[in-house]
Amino acid sequence: MNIFKMLIVVMACLCMGMGCVLGAANDKLAGEYDRKTGTNWYFPGLKVTYEVSDNQVAEIIQDKKGQYIVRFIGAGDVYVQATFYSQGKPLPPETYLFHITGDKKGEDATDWGTFAMDILRLTNEERKKAGLSQLKADFALSEAAAIRAEEAVQLYSHTRPDGSPYNTVLKGINYRQAGENLQAGAATPKDAIYQWMNSPTHRENILYPDYNSLGVGYIYVPNSKYHHYWVQIFLQK
Repeated sequence: MNIFKMLIVVMACLCMGMGCVLGAANDKLAGEYDRKTGTNWYFPGLKVTYEVSDNQVAEIIQDKKGQYIVRFIGAGDVYVQATFYSQGKPLPPETYLFHITGDKKGEDATDWGTFAMDILRLTNEERKKAGLSQLKADFALSEAAAIRAEEAVQLYSHTRPDGSPYNTVLKGINYRQAGENLQAGAATPKDAIYQWMNSPTHRENILYPDYNSLGVGYIYVPNSKYHHYWVQIFLQK
């Protein structure tokens, strides 16, 4: 059974359990991904609420900062409906399909929201054009980049708000070289990459041959100066 037919069948079966939250009009998926048990999925810095089709496969939790997170807790396929908010008002929901294996990554394992995954993909596309090796996602590094994105709202600089250099956020992470790209104002991953690639110093980081790992941070703060804040942290391990 192809994905489209399977989606229609599952949507019909789930209408009773989810109150038809997927909706008859949602015949296209916003994304489809493979994940492992113990992985989290969320959109850092964005107000997003979720509903899941199977609470034996995924659960919705909320961290201390109020960030809603989908945690995959069992093997199987699960649809996640994400509702984003703009100026306090809900936008039309988007539906994602996840295939979850029973291989556990550990409770501290963290996956990225779609924006961060798009930054990784677009960065690797630029490196591929230049004949360079692909960067790998680094979950601990993405947590550090998320911290830096929050700090960029306070102080848009490679110096942290406490006066220390950006790489002090990497405490506990082993590496040989590091680099950081900041961007403020781009509304999409594509726009952020475009801005970086048209800046010689940022482009140099993206195309630096020795880097092999990437962490991505993103936050949206509507009442701030630039609204959107993006961070790339590159490492050579």
